[in-house]
Amino acid sequence: MVAAQLDDGHLRSENSVLRGLTSTAVIGRRSSQTARNATMRCSDLQSPDRCQPLHVDEFVVRNAIMSFPAGSAGGPDGLHPQHMKQLISCRESGLDILTDPTAFANTVLVGRCPKSVDAV
Repeated sequence: MVAAQLDDGHLRSENSVLRGLTSTAVIGRRSSQTARNATMRCSDLQSPDRCQPLHVDEFVVRNAIMSFPAGSAGGPDGLHPQHMKQLISCRESGLDILTDPTAFANTVLVGRCPKSVDAV
């Protein structure tokens, strides 16, 4: 299915995950040594309270929005990625417009979701 989407031009082939999914390369055999190296215990993991959450800035959000292909479908609200591209490309207010989606992305990355979104 992924290969068909790539052939139709719906997915970008430079995406390393997609290349991996469509690759015919053989992954190395698992040995007892690699199994020992890959074994993790819960005590090996850092406590979630001590981890810093991911954080994105306006530049990252802008690049993500601009990466949508032309003609991408809109969401339930009818807003298409092209609308967002046009809004953030405005010289006068483009950066100001990115403030809210960036704040929303960082709220979700911290692990909180606004109740208004949770109900959808």
